[in-house]
Amino acid sequence: GGNMTDGRKTDYEKNEDKFFRLLYPSINTLLEKFGFEHKIIKPLPNTIVTYDGKKRESDFIGLLDNDDILNLEAHSSQITLEDKKKFFDYASYYSIKYQKNDIKVHTLVLSSYYKSN
Repeated sequence: GGNMTDGRKTDYEKNEDKFFRLLYPSINTLLEKFGFEHKIIKPLPNTIVTYDGKKRESDFIGLLDNDDILNLEAHSSQITLEDKKKFFDYASYYSIKYQKNDIKVHTLVLSSYYKSN
């Protein structure tokens, strides 16, 4: 996610996103640590165009061994309404693409965001 003012990522956020992307080669091991039962069997395109023409880009999308889909996002900021809309767009897109209303799109957000009191 980007900063809350103009949507552009700070240098810190860009570096953190790069760090999380380094984890992707061992993504199944990471998922296992989170208690995820299924394994990724292949990556899927992470850029989609929504019904209203918006281009959306996820950090990682993968097909799981049970035919569900995993959307993995790395965030260094609080999840915004725009982020939630993006997650919904991915779920809708893949449901239509595979013509399955019962397809499950799991969204896992890895975040270092911390809000102090």
